[in-house]
Amino acid sequence: MADASIINISAEPMRRVTMKIGLTYDTTPEKMNKAMDILKSIPSRVQYVNPRNIVVNFSDFTDSALVITFIYNIEKKGDIGLTTSNVNMEILTAFNNAGLNFAFPSQTLYIEKIQSPENDGDNKEANKNQ
Repeated sequence: MADASIINISAEPMRRVTMKIGLTYDTTPEKMNKAMDILKSIPSRVQYVNPRNIVVNFSDFTDSALVITFIYNIEKKGDIGLTTSNVNMEILTAFNNAGLNFAFPSQTLYIEKIQSPENDGDNKEANKNQ
C-alpha cells in the first residue's frame, strides 16, 4: 500500500467528460453544424457544465455513423451522475427537436442482378419456343 499511488479526486477542480455522438450518414453538412452548435450551447443550458474548454468537432466517419466528439467539464460543486444525465437529456431533446437522427450499428446491402451468358442463351431459346 505504501508504494501505491493515491489520487485524491476531491482535489480536482473539475471532472472531464468525453462523448462520441454518432449521427446517421444522411445528415447534411448544415445539420451537422446545427448539432455542433447545440453541443456548444450546453453550458448555458445545463447547470454545473463549465463554459471554458468545451471541445466540439466532427471527428470521424465510422462504419455506421458520422461522429462528433464532445468534451466538457463538470464543475466540482456539481454532482457527476446528475449533471451527466442532465447533459444527455438536453442533447436527446435538442437533437430530436432539430430533426437529428442518432446512428446505430447497421449495414446496407446492395443487391445487383447479373445476367450470366449461360442464362442469356437459355432465355433466348425459351423465347423462340413461345
